[in-house]
Amino acid sequence: MIVLNNGKASESKSRTVRLGVGECFKVIRDHILDRKVEELPAEIIENYLKYGRADIGDEYKTLMEEAAKSYVDKIFAELKAHGYNPNLMKLYVMGGGAKIVELVGSYDSDNVTFNHDMRANAKGYEYFCYMKLRRQKAMASAG
Repeated sequence: MIVLNNGKASESKSRTVRLGVGECFKVIRDHILDRKVEELPAEIIENYLKYGRADIGDEYKTLMEEAAKSYVDKIFAELKAHGYNPNLMKLYVMGGGAKIVELVGSYDSDNVTFNHDMRANAKGYEYFCYMKLRRQKAMASAG
């Protein structure tokens, strides 16, 4: 989670939260396993996470949606615990989990933007590190 103020990253307010799409995969898999006592094929869960749909029976779809909703609710609770206020700021959701957040999340669509690029988070962190190194290099040259 990177907090931006006037387009600049605030390092002191930025956090790493371990709630990536892999966690959602596990939540869905475990929920189906608990309820149906069978393991859903990984490809079905992956398609649901990527595209928001799966060609399976309604009972399984409902269970997957329940699990995904629980996961997304956890993400929003974590964001709020770290200062996210949907009435005061915009939210940009990027990467592999963006489709699921868009599909089952409860949010104000006027204040949330989605970027479904699977590498968006990695690109953002790469840029963040590049800017930090550049700043450090400039400070070392000036000092």
